[in-house]
Amino acid sequence: TYKNQKSQTEKTISDTKTQIANYNQDLANAQKDLEVSEALLEQGAASQKEVDDLKEKVTTINQSIQQAQQTISLSEASLKTIDLQIKNAQYNLDVLQNKVTDQDKQVQIAAKESEIKELQNRLYTANNTVEKASTQVVAPIDGVITYLPDEEGMSLAAGSQLVTIVD
Repeated sequence: TYKNQKSQTEKTISDTKTQIANYNQDLANAQKDLEVSEALLEQGAASQKEVDDLKEKVTTINQSIQQAQQTISLSEASLKTIDLQIKNAQYNLDVLQNKVTDQDKQVQIAAKESEIKELQNRLYTANNTVEKASTQVVAPIDGVITYLPDEEGMSLAAGSQLVTIVD
């Protein structure tokens, strides 16, 4: 039912917000570790690989945060769609029960047309965001790709290793 879908979507948003909070904590820790390792590298007490690994970790966490934020945006758009479906079902019920007058219908039609235009704009924006997110991956360093585990067009889970790059 629509109410179950709405409840599941709200839970997804809540869980994802918690996940973002955890990512932000992980990011703060990784950035601190990176600063320490860079200072140690300057003193010769850490290797460049350690610093590079931490840079990669920071980049990966940032990407995970962006993906989680996109999940929230898409889930919020889905919530709006579900709310419209609920309102539409209620309206249809009211029509069947002869509770809606012609004046009410005109006002509701105008409001629905406005909502549809807004949702179409949001859907267009969300599709563009997803398209951009799925078509561009930027490495934190310059180098040569030495390992490419997945085929073009495949979906990956957040935090998955995309490639191995060697300076």
